[in-house]
Amino acid sequence: SDIDDTVKVTEVPTGAERILSNTLLKDFVVVEGMQDLYQEWEKQGAAFHYVSSSPWQLQPYFQNFFDRVGLPGGSFHLKHFDIQ
Repeated sequence: SDIDDTVKVTEVPTGAERILSNTLLKDFVVVEGMQDLYQEWEKQGAAFHYVSSSPWQLQPYFQNFFDRVGLPGGSFHLKHFDIQ
């Protein structure tokens, strides 16, 4: 599943400034109803693999957010980001 605007409010269509604000400055917000839907799918045996264009360094923050709002655990595929 995509993370941005599927399970976490990112507001990708609004542009880079809003994306950065919702990712780096504000608390993460769950897309309404998604934790219930994903929990139901998990009960039916679904396994989850989450993807995002966010840098891999955000994975612990995503994991804490998922735990806090009740999204099922899973693997993550995030973007490689390296400042050089």
